[in-house]
Parts: sequence; structure tokens; C-alpha cells
Amino acid sequence: MITYTVTMLVENCCVCGLQFGLETNYNARLRAEKRSFFCPNGHSQRYRGESDAARADRLAREIAAEQERTRLARVDVQHERMMREKAEARFAAKIRRVKAGVCLDCNRTFRNVQRHRASKHGK
Repeated sequence: MITYTVTMLVENCCVCGLQFGLETNYNARLRAEKRSFFCPNGHSQRYRGESDAARADRLAREIAAEQERTRLARVDVQHERMMREKAEARFAAKIRRVKAGVCLDCNRTFRNVQRHRASKHGK
């Protein structure tokens, strides 16, 4: 006595809806080769995969989208760098003005800016 185990994949006919089984290795070959096969009622079936042209188009679109995301990220980084540099320049300018004795609130020059700001501006 010989025992043989077969693993089947259940399929549905796209024409009549009949459920039938295909051996898994045979099913894999059909999918890979995109060959026609028939349901038990004789209706032709075929696994339709993505064509090479469609796959190439999809991959080209994905690559273009990724390149656009990369470009936008670089633009964002450049913008943030520019904004940081401007803020640093404004801060440095304020420091220079305070060191030169200029009040940042009223733009007047004083010998003791800190005392002036405390008494006149409450800071």
C-alpha cells in the first residue's frame, strides 16, 4: 500500500463559480507561466499577472515619486537652514545693539541700558 499526500488549492471558476482544486505546485507553475487551464465544466481560466510593461511603468512612477519626496525633503532642509541662519543673524544683531548701549524697546542709546529698561520698560 502506498500513501500519497497532495495539497490542493481551492479555486473558483470565473465563469460558472464552481469550486475546484488545483495541486499547489501546478498552481504555482500556472501563475508563473500565466498558462491557461480549465475548470471541470470546461471554462478557460488564466492567472493574469502584471505585464512587464505595466510593472516597468509602475516602478518608474514609484521611483519618480520617491525622487520627488527626496527633492522636497532637501528643499525643506534648505529652508529650515536659511530660517535658522536668519534667526541667528537677528539675535547677533540684537546682541551687538545692546552691547553698543541701544535700548531694544525705544531704540535710544544709554550708558546703562539695563537700568533704563528696568525703570522705563519694566524689564
